[in-house]
Amino acid sequence: MRLWFAVVCCTATLAGCATTSNVAKDDDATAFFPLAVGNRWTYHLSPGPAQPQQVQILKRDERGFYVDDHGGLLSARSDGVFDGRRFLLQEPLVVDHSWSAQQLNQPLEHFRIAATDAVVTVPAGTFSSCIEVRGEQSTPAGAPEGKLLMTWTYARGVGLVRFEQQVQLGSEESQLVSTRYRAPKTTATMELVSFAVQPDPAPTP
Repeated sequence: MRLWFAVVCCTATLAGCATTSNVAKDDDATAFFPLAVGNRWTYHLSPGPAQPQQVQILKRDERGFYVDDHGGLLSARSDGVFDGRRFLLQEPLVVDHSWSAQQLNQPLEHFRIAATDAVVTVPAGTFSSCIEVRGEQSTPAGAPEGKLLMTWTYARGVGLVRFEQQVQLGSEESQLVSTRYRAPKTTATMELVSFAVQPDPAPTP
């Protein structure tokens, strides 16, 4: 869904999640990102409009992708949740599992599951035993040398509850020592305000 990455370039009953240091209780990615027509999430974006922004799944197309009202796509694959360009969540859902993706003429993106027992508080409430995915990529060509650092937090039975983007620019010495960076600076956040979701009644094989 485009809203999930826009800051980068219902009633559902939450099931309890077992706390673990390295393995999610359920290794099915859709348990942490439920997909069904009608599911909707509302987020507060900062910086962004004062009014919370909603994203809702409108239909499922002939390819099996769920299409939202921002033109975004999501598909439940046998090994994770895919947005047509990259995996948002890729199995196995274990700490340090990593994957990469690269778009045409864009820097390589790296993703890693950093935690399966994260706790996060957002306007929609406090969620425990969440999966935290961290991403990293170089700043685009023409921008100051540095890295974009992203963190997505997913809650069981809910989906994305928080996103944070940070920029970490190279230091003045970075022309000589490329590994030296300044402290990261948060440039954007997205926090869940409300949601109404149900599981997909007929998942894609």
